[in-house]
Amino acid sequence: MKIWVLMIIISSALVLAGCNASTEKMEEKKSSSQYNMGNPTPQEVLEGRPDANIMMVQDIVLLSGIDWVNEEELTKDELLLEITLQTDDAAKFVNGAANELPVGTKVYRVKERGDILIADTDKGDVRYYKLVEG
Repeated sequence: MKIWVLMIIISSALVLAGCNASTEKMEEKKSSSQYNMGNPTPQEVLEGRPDANIMMVQDIVLLSGIDWVNEEELTKDELLLEITLQTDDAAKFVNGAANELPVGTKVYRVKERGDILIADTDKGDVRYYKLVEG
């Protein structure tokens, strides 16, 4: 009888130790950039692609230079905003910020799609695609 009680106590201790180790590993994953739920941040985009041309609108990062987006037949719609901040520092990104578009650049909605915006620049239109998870 004493042996059975001892075996149950030892088994319980091993199970609890294993659960604790699993919980610690989950917490490590949550705090790392590999375990990100939600839309990508400017920091994440620029870490993966330092040369990316991005802007932030309505708390969403948009990326230019996507081939299929540039091939779409699109029509500019209403003015959405003007770029208010140009910065290369991803930590300073706020709505209306861009890393390549100059301050004052007008950004328009697109009639055909809700996930693409068009920036009207001196060199022509630049299309941006919303980077959303899911």
